[in-house]
Amino acid sequence: MLQRDPVSVSFDPGARRFLDRAYSSPGQWRPTRLADPEARHLAEFGAQGINVAGPDDVSVRGRPGLNARSRWARGFVRSVYHQHTLWSGGGAGAWRTTRRRVPRSAAEIEIRVGNRVPALGVLPAGRMIHIRYDPGRPGQLARDRGEVGPHQSDLRLRDWQ
Repeated sequence: MLQRDPVSVSFDPGARRFLDRAYSSPGQWRPTRLADPEARHLAEFGAQGINVAGPDDVSVRGRPGLNARSRWARGFVRSVYHQHTLWSGGGAGAWRTTRRRVPRSAAEIEIRVGNRVPALGVLPAGRMIHIRYDPGRPGQLARDRGEVGPHQSDLRLRDWQ
């Protein structure tokens, strides 16, 4: 059985909060600042052979799709899509306690990962990420049709087991 990216698992609560903001304002871009990984993250994931301070995951690099810019941000993006497609209930704060039998369309969510930004007062240095939820957006991705598409990672190149 395939395992989820352990970096993405650590982002699940934050991914849900980010999605709640998107669900509450359909069609509008909503920002968040993804803080840079801390020393404890570098150590924890480094012990698993995952360099969260490194570039975007090699399992999707060079293929069409989102450029997450860093391995850390890629984990966050994976968590957002995982929560949306398999655990969302239909609106802000509506989270399922059981996994969906039929996944929601990933095409309803659009994510843009921006450049790194410096610390600003109490806000930590990190990367700006924007999300837009469009429930009327047609399923355009191959994965929405049950096919392996260019946005999906190559299992042979993953940095986790």
